[in-house]
Amino acid sequence: MGWTYSTKWVQRKDIIADLTKYWRNRQDAEGTCLKHCYRGNNWSGVLWTVWEIKKPCGETYRYIGCNKLEYSKHEPPSWGVKDLDESMGPFYHSCPLSYLDMVPEVKNQSWRDYVKAWHAERKPKFALRIGQRVKLVDGCNVSEVTITKTKPIQGIGDNRRVYGLKWRNIDKALIQT
Repeated sequence: MGWTYSTKWVQRKDIIADLTKYWRNRQDAEGTCLKHCYRGNNWSGVLWTVWEIKKPCGETYRYIGCNKLEYSKHEPPSWGVKDLDESMGPFYHSCPLSYLDMVPEVKNQSWRDYVKAWHAERKPKFALRIGQRVKLVDGCNVSEVTITKTKPIQGIGDNRRVYGLKWRNIDKALIQT
């Protein structure tokens, strides 16, 4: 349950290629990565995978893999991995919703509920337009901004400062008069 580091994983693409390649074990079971994506930054993140496993008896099953990736600057510098899957209820919720549909067998319903809630929170509440006035949630530096850019979202406050925004910062759109 610890971390594995390898000097052959110098770049992130090396570890992703290694972790998503086809495999066959001594008992003739086969593993094929059907889909994968990386969610994170240049130094750490999560590699989400959907695996299909075929046993020699003909039985086939799928599971969602969650590989925590991290770059270590220690000598020699390399990438490391911590293997998790859905059944462990990982504390990461950025798994694509389409992966849940690809794996119909639920191993951890509460984790899947968290993933769906995480995506719902990030989903746009309405369409943003440049020049539109929006009210921000409590706790932001200003209460209202005028949208100046939609990707990434930016707005200008009454104090003439430009603010970078996320959807979770926006409470509601105000009606233009």
